[in-house]
Amino acid sequence: VYFNDVYLFIPMTRVWTKIDIQGGYPSTRSGASALTVGSSFFIFGGGSKDRIFSELLSIQPEPSLPEATIAYGPGKDHGTAGELSRIFLQTQDSFQNNRTTGGDHISINIVPTSHSAISRMSKDPSSAINVTVSDLFNGLYAVSWTSPVADIYNISVKVDGKEGVNWQTAVGANLAANIRSTTKGPGLAKCKAGEECSFTVDVRDKFSNRMDRKAPIDVNLVGPKRVLKKVKDNGSGVQKVSYVPEKVGDYKINIRIGGQNIPKAPYNPTASPRPASAR
Repeated sequence: VYFNDVYLFIPMTRVWTKIDIQGGYPSTRSGASALTVGSSFFIFGGGSKDRIFSELLSIQPEPSLPEATIAYGPGKDHGTAGELSRIFLQTQDSFQNNRTTGGDHISINIVPTSHSAISRMSKDPSSAINVTVSDLFNGLYAVSWTSPVADIYNISVKVDGKEGVNWQTAVGANLAANIRSTTKGPGLAKCKAGEECSFTVDVRDKFSNRMDRKAPIDVNLVGPKRVLKKVKDNGSGVQKVSYVPEKVGDYKINIRIGGQNIPKAPYNPTASPRPASAR
């Protein structure tokens, strides 16, 4: 059986891909020799049941078609603030054949979408986005980037100065950090015995991003009598803590994240008697 199909094998992905040829396929044959020199692919010799070939065939790749570029990888759709995200770009020609050589000029533009993220980056140089592009010289380009700011990002790619693929990536907060988290509310300083007291904990990561998911915090209350507490975490980063001190006296509130006290903890609220008219 003799065929004249042309397939490309990419060692990195270990995948064979059929290539569409413009200008006619080589004659059906077997036993041919093949060699890649630079961006050119050469086929020599081979034979069929009718003849032996002594011709040298050359297959030249078409230039990259920017809009046909394919982006993939674990960092394409989501990432974590302050951690490396990696994306691969596969360049293709107008026949949607994967390019097998490098040399294209790839530029990446990554922009946050929210006004708060844009403002933060403009004021704080340490919030800058770092991007590197590596040519793997086989049609693939590795893109690595980091941002300490959690947000939705617009990512656009240019190939040799022409618009290519674009998409959005969600970068979420890193792990909750005690050092960047804060508290506020009257229940941290004073309350009335027998009444509900409350305060909130604004949980942030080490880059000051508010948590975008539930995060465990440890709230410990001690006083003249055991105190029952409730911690409500709705996954938005701000947690509400409520408690009812049954006795008049001094109390102590310790708040920890990751085993470490948050700034200004512990707090020492005082429970005073309720007014006589309220009894």
